[in-house]
Amino acid sequence: MKENFINALVILKSIVDSIGTIQTARGLIVLLILIFSFILCIFTFTNRVNKSAKLQIQRFKKEGKYLPSVYVELNNSMECLRYFIFSYRWKKRIIRQYNHLFSGYEGKRLKQLPIFTAKCRLSYFSSLSKLKSTLSLVSDQLDELRKDHKELYDKYGDVIWAISNSTYNYVYAIKYLQDLCAMVSQKNMVLVGSAGNGKTSLLCRMAEVAISNKMPCMLVNSRDITEDCAEYIIKKLPIHPKLRHLTSLYLALTSMMLFFQRKYFYIFVDAINENDREIFISSISTLLETFSKYPRIRILLTCRREYFDSRYKTLFSAGEERPYIFNLHESEYDRRATRKLIESYMEHFNVRGPFSLETRKKLSNSLLLTRIFFEVNNNKNECMLEFRNAEIYKLYFEETAVKSKGVNLYSIVNSIAVYMFAEFQFDKIPIEKLNLSEDELNSLKGLLDNNLIISRSVYAGTGITEREEEYVYFVFDELRDFCLARYLLTLDETKASSEYATFFSNVTRLFEHRLSPTEGIVKYAYHYFRTIVRDDLCEKILGEFGESDVQSISEQENYGLDSQATFNNFGFSLIFSEGDNIASFEMNYMLRCIEKDSHHYWDIFWFLLGNEYSGFTPNIKLGVDILLHYKNDETPEKILRMFFADIFEKYHTYLDNKHSADNLKEWLDAIEKNTGAISENLKTIVVILAAYDPTEFAFEEYRGLVMNDELFEQIEKSDFCDWIKVLVSELRDSMISTSTDQNEIQPLIDLGDFEEYGI
Repeated sequence: MKENFINALVILKSIVDSIGTIQTARGLIVLLILIFSFILCIFTFTNRVNKSAKLQIQRFKKEGKYLPSVYVELNNSMECLRYFIFSYRWKKRIIRQYNHLFSGYEGKRLKQLPIFTAKCRLSYFSSLSKLKSTLSLVSDQLDELRKDHKELYDKYGDVIWAISNSTYNYVYAIKYLQDLCAMVSQKNMVLVGSAGNGKTSLLCRMAEVAISNKMPCMLVNSRDITEDCAEYIIKKLPIHPKLRHLTSLYLALTSMMLFFQRKYFYIFVDAINENDREIFISSISTLLETFSKYPRIRILLTCRREYFDSRYKTLFSAGEERPYIFNLHESEYDRRATRKLIESYMEHFNVRGPFSLETRKKLSNSLLLTRIFFEVNNNKNECMLEFRNAEIYKLYFEETAVKSKGVNLYSIVNSIAVYMFAEFQFDKIPIEKLNLSEDELNSLKGLLDNNLIISRSVYAGTGITEREEEYVYFVFDELRDFCLARYLLTLDETKASSEYATFFSNVTRLFEHRLSPTEGIVKYAYHYFRTIVRDDLCEKILGEFGESDVQSISEQENYGLDSQATFNNFGFSLIFSEGDNIASFEMNYMLRCIEKDSHHYWDIFWFLLGNEYSGFTPNIKLGVDILLHYKNDETPEKILRMFFADIFEKYHTYLDNKHSADNLKEWLDAIEKNTGAISENLKTIVVILAAYDPTEFAFEEYRGLVMNDELFEQIEKSDFCDWIKVLVSELRDSMISTSTDQNEIQPLIDLGDFEEYGI
């Protein structure tokens, strides 16, 4: 504030000195008009700046980069950034959270330790520096407690063990509060994130929050900057052209006015990685230095992670003003938030019809995939039985190719595929390998920054190898696999190879080298062969890769992420990706696998049960059909024994710690509530399971509902193996016997008086 005031006085002095040169009344009138205009500009600053920001938000909406109707906060990234916007006004919130840490049982125990000397309650009027020092002291003492708990145990007893184990939550909580303090005090920040994870949407949302709270905010698209960054921003300030030479005074007085209002002027620049002009790159770091002398001006930039690491990190490190780097959180999304996100997308893109549980699971794992899915299915009301990736990617690819101008997307993608298979590396290729003209290259760069298929990044060496080289890569691994599969299949058809020799040889080589594109390429080829009715090639894929561990390749690369496949058997994943159209060779494959390992039946069963709940096919009818195919007694007996053994991993269950029968009971309750009835096929499965183990308590509630003479007769007359029919017949006889015994004893119960015996 003091520095700001001094700057304003210096500039005012120079202006006052110049007034002495005015010799006429006319000149004085002009001066008064200019002063009035200047003051008016200051007091209308917020409204005029925010008007420009609103126009930029509208442009982002028109381009589809920001869709406010589908914006959902999936994690706490936006909450952290609110502390950057509201700054010291939200300091009390941090203090409140800190005081709350020590108000519970664990906090009170921690305060009682003599070694814990940090202040556990702060006044809301405490300075930010005091808050930071307190948090730092607490963090150090918690680390000391965890490291030296053995020595402290000898001195303070068993309580040390309990407290040291509970300090993990406090360590994370204190770290989070320290991050919030950093957000409050930062003047400049760079928001870093990967492609397609919502940086532009987040920036627009922050601008809307600032505008709604009457804070001045300037939102700029980096592509619009064709000159020095600071000069461009200054020209966008709402000040009369004849007063441009007073910009420094204007900003100083505006900053002073914002100080008394307890507000800031925010300058947001989106996607600095999308502007390759040399003047922009060289001046982006000096932008921070230019506005650093105005304490009430804050700057926030967004950048794609790979560009920041290779290009901008060095630039900002070399500057006088080093920004705070905020990495967008990429944690697992909340289930409720993802459900709300999908519902918002359905409403925005006018997509009607329910989704299966499998489709919802795939959509909730990726924002990119969700956006592509709903863009392609815009204004459709048909039921999406299954998320067929190949169909979605094909339609999106075609739409993007039509929209791209000045460059042939098909040719570019084929060139990328040729290079990848020639070099046998599938992460990226140097952009010069595409051999494009300057005009084509400029058109391509525009396309790369505005689609979800391919994008670009930069790589910089270190030391004597320091250089900058641009690469093209596929944004989404599954889209990459789709494009590579399309290239191989098209290549074979061009060669008139009916056996698709090039495809199978390359896929076999990929599998031998354990490369991640293997799974996706095989999956899309299988879909294509089913589409053109080449059952022989589908059988070949099932024979070569169905029971292989091809899925484990991508799971190992994505270790720690939610990448678990629906089926352990890759062949099942291929079969059920095609929906309910189960071919005879696919049924034979499933029967063979189940004969080898009966737990495969229950993998399929839990998947079908999810479809039964959602009202989609294939459903439990397929589970009944599989049992009907076995004429021997051995395989059905193994299948039923496996259900009650509980030694296999269960999928799509509500509570993983329950037995299979309990899980099935939960599903039966949910299905009856959701659909209003239990299907005859599901009743058949329940009867067979109850016949195998009549003592299972979980099925007791459903005896009256599913176990009736009509259903028993249907099973006994069906094509089930003799062993199942005998089990069901024995269950029926036992139920009749129990009913007869109950009828015989009921008159005695009605006549007798057992009260004196305590009955």
